[in-house]
Amino acid sequence: MKQSPKKKTRTKAIVASLTGLALVAVLSAPVGSLLRPPIDRFKARRILSRSHTREELQEGVGKLGGFFPLNDGSWVAVRYTDSHSWPGYSCAVALDSAGQWFNSNHHFCGRFRSFQTETEKYRELDAALGGNGGGFQRMTTEQFPEMFALSSSTNLAAARAQLLKMGFTE
Repeated sequence: MKQSPKKKTRTKAIVASLTGLALVAVLSAPVGSLLRPPIDRFKARRILSRSHTREELQEGVGKLGGFFPLNDGSWVAVRYTDSHSWPGYSCAVALDSAGQWFNSNHHFCGRFRSFQTETEKYRELDAALGGNGGGFQRMTTEQFPEMFALSSSTNLAAARAQLLKMGFTE
């Protein structure tokens, strides 16, 4: 039994639609992982460059980034985004107080925010227990060595060197 030309056309359209949907489903993750980092990098630069106060910078780093005030009054702000969905991606953009930009695709897995959260908790706990900060320093150097090195940088040159050690590029 032969199909009518109308049914044949409709069947081809259905097959083409299903094939298109299958391709979209299969390719959306890899394409997303290619497009998201440049979009996130652009967004990070826009947000950080429009932030002028410490409060704006602390908010501008987002939920996974970190703000690092240094001993000499300078600072480094890092906005970080990532995805653990296949094939995954990571995007870190850092801006320092002198206007220097740094980028990284290294997967920090939220360590910027975790370091800041743990730092606050340990400092509060240490103060409540009348400590001298030794426990805090041990915890942060063991759990977050690269973040501790960045946060304890004495000046911008040292902080920049640490960013480069962490996989950032200028």
